[in-house]
Amino acid sequence: MKLLLLLSALSLGAAPTKPAAPATPATLADIQKQLTPFQVVSGKFTQSKKIKIITQPLVSSGAFVLAKGKGLLWHTEKPFDATLRITQAGIAELDHGKVNTLVSTQAQPGMQQVGELLFAVFSGDLKALGAHFTFDAIQAPPGAPWSAVLRPRDPQVAKFVTSIALRGQKTMHGLTLVEANGDTTEIAFDAVVVDAKLTPAQVAQFE
Repeated sequence: MKLLLLLSALSLGAAPTKPAAPATPATLADIQKQLTPFQVVSGKFTQSKKIKIITQPLVSSGAFVLAKGKGLLWHTEKPFDATLRITQAGIAELDHGKVNTLVSTQAQPGMQQVGELLFAVFSGDLKALGAHFTFDAIQAPPGAPWSAVLRPRDPQVAKFVTSIALRGQKTMHGLTLVEANGDTTEIAFDAVVVDAKLTPAQVAQFE
């Protein structure tokens, strides 16, 4: 009984605790603070594409190089060998360094917008993405991985994309793209190197 009275007295005499202040919502600026600026970034990727009419996802893997002012090299190594070059001029398929197929921005004006979006997504250019998407569900705790969901504000983009979920920290860790037809593409990045040096072969592929 004495113990109960003592606990009661202590609880009555304790100073009231103040309610915790509401957390400040994370913003794009919080994500931008964590991203590392670069001129060239390279790494490995694993891509898994789920198509509604196919039971098993289509999985591929390879390496990528993104060079500011030049473009993106997307080299699929498995299950087959193929290289795409995405630049302001368009999207080209390279075969042993030679251009096999090219979809140019002059022949397809909409291709330039596609190229710009791809650059913005893979480089984490939030300002450029904000021109075409609204940002939702932003999480950016200091010093920890961040995430955000992009939803198209552009009707032309909305015809093809429902949402893009981005995640990363100093660089992009991965993304999940949900297409308007219900198909989903998941891409994870690994062994990312910031300010990597272009090899002579990569320089030639950009030319």
